Amino acid sequence: MFNGNKVNRLPNVSNISFRHIEGEGLLINLDLQGVAVSTGSACSSGSLEPSPVIRALGHNDELARGAIRFSLVKIINALTLIILWKCYQKP
Repeated sequence: MFNGNKVNRLPNVSNISFRHIEGEGLLINLDLQGVAVSTGSACSSGSLEPSPVIRALGHNDELARGAIRFSLVKIINALTLIILWKCYQKP
């Protein structure tokens, strides 16, 4: 689930919540593959608590804990997308 305004935002930053998956676990899997992401929102980075910003958007704790923030460069190569997909599919 996409978090935030889809129009009024930075074009290279996306925050996405995943159901049935802990953001920390996905972050670790992606980090092991060389993909840098953050959990929660920018103002709650480093906290294991559900992001208050994501909660303020009306999402429950599950979606807040499953939030990953992607800061993307201008060009994303196919390998990065494949790694992301494989890490998302891991239990």
